[in-house]
Amino acid sequence: MYVDDDRMFELVFGEEWQSEAEARGRVEARDGRLAVFSSDKGHYSSVRLEAWNAEPVGPDGSGRPDASWQEVGTAVLETETGIVRLTGPVAAREALFLIGPPLFEYRVAVYTKDAHLLLSDRGSISRGAEKWLLRFWPVRDVYDPHLHLRPSPYTHDGTSIDDPGPRPVSWPIPVSEAAEWPAMRVPAAPVMPPGPHDTFRIAEELNPERVPTTGSRDYLFTPPLDAKPGTTCRVWQWDDAERDTPLGAMAAYRQILAHDVINRRVFVTALVTVLRRDGDWYDLRGAEPVEAARVLYAEQAWGGLAAEAEVDGTR
Repeated sequence: MYVDDDRMFELVFGEEWQSEAEARGRVEARDGRLAVFSSDKGHYSSVRLEAWNAEPVGPDGSGRPDASWQEVGTAVLETETGIVRLTGPVAAREALFLIGPPLFEYRVAVYTKDAHLLLSDRGSISRGAEKWLLRFWPVRDVYDPHLHLRPSPYTHDGTSIDDPGPRPVSWPIPVSEAAEWPAMRVPAAPVMPPGPHDTFRIAEELNPERVPTTGSRDYLFTPPLDAKPGTTCRVWQWDDAERDTPLGAMAAYRQILAHDVINRRVFVTALVTVLRRDGDWYDLRGAEPVEAARVLYAEQAWGGLAAEAEVDGTR
């Protein structure tokens, strides 16, 4: 990973940010990024990312693997997808890494070692001499119907005009433990190592039991699918009424909404989790109960309001 002239490399865990502000420390999480500040600039460092089920404890009782590592800071962050992106210089590959379920609060501890080896005997910077270790673990579920899965055109922070906010629902807001999520399970089969195919590796990690999946273009769904890997959403699709092939992702929470008798089709809806996206192509699997719970709650909280707004608009 290249450390730039500001002595910094960045890990993106949310939306893009504005980075004009000066750093306040060696580790800083804000506006969707974790910025880690090096002791020097203009060199390539070795960066290792680790995802843990809980706060790691080393042999000496601290979080570091051994005494050779020095802790430089910790931070708290939230992720929309549970996937972080380690940015690189122009034309370099960016690494994607799954740290856990979406809409969770995480802590990250940052360690470094061998910073004193940045300069070789010849005075030139030694590639990979400085080493970094970032350890992530989940803290709590942060799903909030006032902030997340809000329907268009309402903004994520509730500041849009005539934003009614979600209405009360007859059951509690879903609160989950990280261990319930597929992203925290050990895959049934080995996954490919980190490398140029990070999106495929993450798709395997998001489907640890290797359940049947569905691959499709976004325009085959109504409306066109527009979701990020790691997230769960509802899709609608016309399907063959007499199909004898597996339903794949479209089997989860499946409902038949209409019958086209003439063309022998049915209009169906299902809840799916996005495993991978490549342009307009999506790999999907059926949503598990812990994933579907948030979507079902949001639909109940906003569904009646959406219907009322539509009726008001026709008067």
